[in-house]
Amino acid sequence: MTTFDRITSLHTLPTLPANFARLISVLNDEQASLRDLEEIIRHDQSLAARIVSVANSPGFGYTGYINSLEQAMLLLGVDLIRSLSIGISIFQSFPLPPTVLKQMWAHAYSVGTMSSLLSRKIANADRGVAFLGGLLHDIGRIILLTLFPDGYSFRQDPEAIVPTEIERFQCSHAEAGHHFLKNLYVPDEVSESVLYHHSIDMSNQHRDIIACVYFAEGLMQILNTAFGGDGLWTDNHLNLFTVYGLGSKEIDELAAIVASQEAELMSFFKI
Repeated sequence: MTTFDRITSLHTLPTLPANFARLISVLNDEQASLRDLEEIIRHDQSLAARIVSVANSPGFGYTGYINSLEQAMLLLGVDLIRSLSIGISIFQSFPLPPTVLKQMWAHAYSVGTMSSLLSRKIANADRGVAFLGGLLHDIGRIILLTLFPDGYSFRQDPEAIVPTEIERFQCSHAEAGHHFLKNLYVPDEVSESVLYHHSIDMSNQHRDIIACVYFAEGLMQILNTAFGGDGLWTDNHLNLFTVYGLGSKEIDELAAIVASQEAELMSFFKI
């Protein structure tokens, strides 16, 4: 059985919430309302509580202010709430050691937030989709750890991670994440942003969302190493950044936002 065959079997994870299919349906429905989403979330108290917790995190600007699901939904809006719902549901479906889950969630959240910020500067990039792509970009690492608990290591040189994965498992974590999300019927623009978060494909029709995630992980590595994960900021990132009309001014703006939130994020994730 190949790694991809084993990944395919994961789409029937018993720990996925019973209402996951309905969440995916709402994610794919541009006409879905807050009421539609609220009706689904209310049936999963664990998910509702987690959404309220994350909505109070520094990246959204409402720290300590949101104390109910209704408030979270009204302040963040349908796009971010449905992205949070999908991301949280997928993360919670994997039985990982708490320390690993905390590290992965902190990095995923940080990249998701950065990707969301970048979507305001890149045309045709939806904020909620950019956030979800960033939130799930490294889900393949969790999948490979789940499938190969004795053979996968999170602590590697960022430049060696992908070559090592391909050598050992015949697929990279980007490919693993993409395959998993496709089987869950997550929208293509999200699954493909996961596939190309290390090596962008500018011919892809979803290139603007892909670019948000691609830039976000690279920038988190140079702006906040505590949440940098396996990202790299390369000459290719910089060259493509300029293609989008972005430069040092935008990096400085994003750096200021990251710096202003760093202490709160460290406290929120207890790192």
